[in-house]
Amino acid sequence: MSDMKTMDDKKNVTIYIASHKECFVPPLSTFCPIQVGAAKADHRIEGFVGDDTGDNISLKNPFYCELTALYWAWKNSDSDHIGFFHYRRYIAMREVEKEEDNWGNIVFERPDDRALSMMGLDDKTIQDTVKQYDVITVKGRHFYLPENGKIPENVYDSYRLGKDHHIEDLDTAAKVLLEKYPEYEEDVRDYLHGTTSYECNMFIMRRDILDSYASWLFDILFETERRLSLENYNIFEARVMGYIAERLFGIYYSRLKRDPDVRTLEMNKSLFLDTEPKLIIRPVAADAVPVVLAANNDFSPYLDVTIRSIALCGDMKRTYDIIILCNEITPDNRKRICTAENDPNISIRFFPAGKLLRGYELFLDQHLSAETYYRLAIPELMPGYERIIYLDCDLVVKKDIAGLFDLDIKDAVIGAVRDIDVAGQSGCGMNDWKEYAGEKLGLSDIYSYFQAGVLIIDLKKLREYTTSEKMLSLAASDSFRCHDQDVLNILFKGRVFYLPQKWNVLMDWREPLEGRSRMQIMSKAPQWLFLEYMEARKDPFIVHYAGYQKPWDVADCDMADDFWQVAKVSPFYPVLLHRIKRGFLGERNPSPSHTNETREPLFWRMVRFFLPVGSKRRAVAQRLWHRMKDRRKKQ
Repeated sequence: MSDMKTMDDKKNVTIYIASHKECFVPPLSTFCPIQVGAAKADHRIEGFVGDDTGDNISLKNPFYCELTALYWAWKNSDSDHIGFFHYRRYIAMREVEKEEDNWGNIVFERPDDRALSMMGLDDKTIQDTVKQYDVITVKGRHFYLPENGKIPENVYDSYRLGKDHHIEDLDTAAKVLLEKYPEYEEDVRDYLHGTTSYECNMFIMRRDILDSYASWLFDILFETERRLSLENYNIFEARVMGYIAERLFGIYYSRLKRDPDVRTLEMNKSLFLDTEPKLIIRPVAADAVPVVLAANNDFSPYLDVTIRSIALCGDMKRTYDIIILCNEITPDNRKRICTAENDPNISIRFFPAGKLLRGYELFLDQHLSAETYYRLAIPELMPGYERIIYLDCDLVVKKDIAGLFDLDIKDAVIGAVRDIDVAGQSGCGMNDWKEYAGEKLGLSDIYSYFQAGVLIIDLKKLREYTTSEKMLSLAASDSFRCHDQDVLNILFKGRVFYLPQKWNVLMDWREPLEGRSRMQIMSKAPQWLFLEYMEARKDPFIVHYAGYQKPWDVADCDMADDFWQVAKVSPFYPVLLHRIKRGFLGERNPSPSHTNETREPLFWRMVRFFLPVGSKRRAVAQRLWHRMKDRRKKQ
């Protein structure tokens, strides 16, 4: 191999990222995602090269795995250096100071900027490293000798003992290899009976070396395939040619690295736990009214009522782009919700947003679900949007939401309604709201505090001030009374356009034990604010069931008629009736959730009645509850 030509110092490097499904691939000029098995795929992956063009073996993908990408590049690529990574595994370009798992992987959550930086995976570092070496591959994984006196595990034994492997297949490949290339006899013996394995079919090779290797490899594999009978293999056993190729690469590479004219480098390989595509939401139409909601599966019936209310009040001349941020809403529930699309101007889309909160220790309890924090991730999710409406799902819309979207909020970042409940609590000295707002939230005026269940968000301006990461980090940094709502009030104080109360009318509630009501509290707000609220109640544009009393729990609660009139046209109406009946009978909800429909333990019912929302005593009770839960889990 010493006669292989030396390439010019100016290298052209292409590293193919092999994947059979949509995945996130970092946008490096040296990376080229390639869809393997494209010939039988249901659809083409946007932005990926297909392995079924030109000279290819794409149809063999069930047996050859990522090798169909290698074959395609060998036959169709003209790069000076060609590499192969997997969508979950990359080769590092610098040493990574991180402990390996049992398979020799450096484990990362995602191929994000931090992980890529640690691995030296940027175009310049890749190019600079490739200039210095002819072959770059993964570090060998070592099999350690057992202490029980049994036969040591080596490369051959690891295949023999491997799940979904048949040792006869490897024996056949070794026989074919020696028939065709008898000069490899010593290499085959030393590698298969050695204790160092080079795995995953991952490498970057100088073009002429790749040509020699691929010619040798596929010559052996095609003949081996001809001699094997694979029709009764399951889908895992059928990947045999990919498994065999890992061992053949080890044999070829072990021989190659003994050549003094070939410069080799072995580096860490990664394992990325999450390679799902970065979630990006695009507008359905340039002139659509985008409405964002967030819900979990248990909240599906109430989400549907909110959507029905939007549709019922909509203008047929406008398009409504309804975006639901969720974690796991079942296909059946999605199908029911999407029947609202029978109106031709309604578009409904679901986006899994749960992974956006990974890495943030956010406060959650029986009354606060993870979904409430999704609104903080909206700027990152929706780069193509300049303005959106955000709505909670415990409300009904009684006026065309396009009217809200069209409002001029001047130079503000957010349009929202002043929180009359907080204003009332402050007015009657409840829960030290003035002190809390000043000391914790930095608000000089308690009456500037807004309710975040109905928002106009100018995303273009918002991105000038902050990011999703900063908002989520702030939410996780402290124990706020109203959690993400407090975060928004901190970040956008002085940048709020205050909407008329009609756009977010809070329902009244009455405590059955003490007889106290929200109306009594709200009446302690400044006169001008309370009078505006009372006027808004006469003809509300949005009725918001914020608080612990909901019409699906207390059928005759304040303004419940507005909910039930819409609920009658929802496919969830029978479910809602069953739940309200179950509530009357005192039945326990068998499925746990973070919503109020779950039957509360006596502890929490006492907390709700005797400890006001936002009070220090209630915060202590919450911490005590979580400690009790943690203790029970450990027992």
